[in-house]
Amino acid sequence: MTDTLKRTREYLTDPKHWTKGELFRDANGNPCFRTEASCACLVGATVLVDPLDAAGRRDAYELLDSLLDDMPLVVFNDLETTTHADVLALLDKAIGS
Repeated sequence: MTDTLKRTREYLTDPKHWTKGELFRDANGNPCFRTEASCACLVGATVLVDPLDAAGRRDAYELLDSLLDDMPLVVFNDLETTTHADVLALLDKAIGS
């Protein structure tokens, strides 16, 4: 799980790799499949960096959710007020816990 979180943090360090409203987007900003993605939301990024480790992703989601005070992870990512810095801070907090 920690490896998944660290790889997700590394991927999302570049703001161009993060999006809202869709799991994945292509280079033109259109929704797409994982294999065509040039950016992803927080949940989608965990799939991009760890496509075969469903258990690791599940554990990562549960930890991230637990840090959000009863707000689902996908809601947090897509809130109008959530920034790229907020996503990175959440990942840092999860990695440090």
